Amino acid sequence: MTDPWVEGWRQEAKENGWNVRDFVIHHTSRGNDTNGFVGSPATIAESLQRYVDTGIVAGFNISPYLTPVGLDDTVNRLVPELQDRGIYPADYAGTTLREHL
Repeated sequence: MTDPWVEGWRQEAKENGWNVRDFVIHHTSRGNDTNGFVGSPATIAESLQRYVDTGIVAGFNISPYLTPVGLDDTVNRLVPELQDRGIYPADYAGTTLREHL
């Protein structure tokens, strides 16, 4: 069974003649109001979890609407929720960037 979100995205890309790059640019541009998540950490984590579960993402670039104040909520509330769900690392194998890659 195909996820309805994925089917909708495929249809949108087809209708607009977008390749993968075009689709990503459209859905990640700051001016696009359809790409934001609003809500509690649990609600946002649930939305992000859907993307992970479909296998169409390997990670996220999370940018709070307001900085620097939004960073506190992201780090202290959202990240722990994502870690509890197993979609954000809680521990790293090494101590250097080289060891992480």
